[in-house]
Amino acid sequence: MLNTVIVFFLFSLSLLFLSHYLRLALPRHAFFFSFSLGFTLNCHFQALGVGVVLLLVFLYTVFFIPRPLAKLFGLIGGFLLAFLPLLVFDFTHQHLWSKSVFEYYTRGIHKFTLTYRWLTDLTVFWPQTLGQTVAGSSSFGYLGALAIITTTLVSFYRHLSLPKFWWLLLFSFVVQVILVRYYRGVRSPEYLIVFQPFLIFFTGYAVYLLSRFLPPLSAALLLLVLTLSTVANQKIALHSSSQAPLVYQIKNQLDRFTGFQPVSLFTHYGPDMINNPIFYLYYRQNLISPSGRRLGTCLPGPTGNPCPPESKIIVNQNGYVFYDLGSYSTDKLSSQGFIPLTPQSYYQRLFINYGH
Repeated sequence: MLNTVIVFFLFSLSLLFLSHYLRLALPRHAFFFSFSLGFTLNCHFQALGVGVVLLLVFLYTVFFIPRPLAKLFGLIGGFLLAFLPLLVFDFTHQHLWSKSVFEYYTRGIHKFTLTYRWLTDLTVFWPQTLGQTVAGSSSFGYLGALAIITTTLVSFYRHLSLPKFWWLLLFSFVVQVILVRYYRGVRSPEYLIVFQPFLIFFTGYAVYLLSRFLPPLSAALLLLVLTLSTVANQKIALHSSSQAPLVYQIKNQLDRFTGFQPVSLFTHYGPDMINNPIFYLYYRQNLISPSGRRLGTCLPGPTGNPCPPESKIIVNQNGYVFYDLGSYSTDKLSSQGFIPLTPQSYYQRLFINYGH
């Protein structure tokens, strides 16, 4: 999930440069805005929709900024520079990346069959996403949405001019809402991180507008946000713990069993929550080898094949069980449904959402 977490920071950074660019219209701000936004898109496919922000800024520059040539070079140059490492990789690896993008959007996306409704999106999904983002409470989203809509309408009624930055983000966000509505995949929480800067900005600006109309109400709303978010963060801090110590403990037990020698890892529907970090720790030490000691995780799974007997268990911690598979040949493990965990198999996982 680290790549989706980085999306939040990079997109927020791009919006910071965008605000400077819309005020000062300097080429360097255009460059850093598009570079940050391009870097955002590099991190995860789910951020692809925010590319509309760059498109709107490009059109704004062409039609509303005098002598736009230097700014346009800044926008194009920053965006291309952000993609340069990926483009070099693509050209030197048989266009693997561009082919995968084409494959995903022409075939892979049709693997999903989930459907959504406008009514549910507008009355449940987006208000609750707003509440969880700003205050850690789904219920607050309805109050937050009411504050945003009300302050906007009052601003129109009082003929208050809203900044260009606000309008550009509004149009961009409307596009995001439409794109999410017709996205047929799973709406995993980490995929929604890219929308958080939008929601935080609109809520913050609503509090600012409210402070101009009704300062006491603005202070009360801000206090409520701070209180709810503090309580939510406290719950996370107190009740959510990292499993990193457990992973290292399991790794140390496996090392003692193998004598710190290379291993060959397998899994039969074993949990990725332990498979992935254990593989990474061995891979980082260059201890993954086809001829290494065979170890693996196993759950019965839909095949009905039984796991190895309890006598083969070498680690059993917090529900994570590792078996000594040294007495099984690779062919035997394959016939029983075990999958080898290798750099190649992890590479192939990149294509899990594609058509083939």
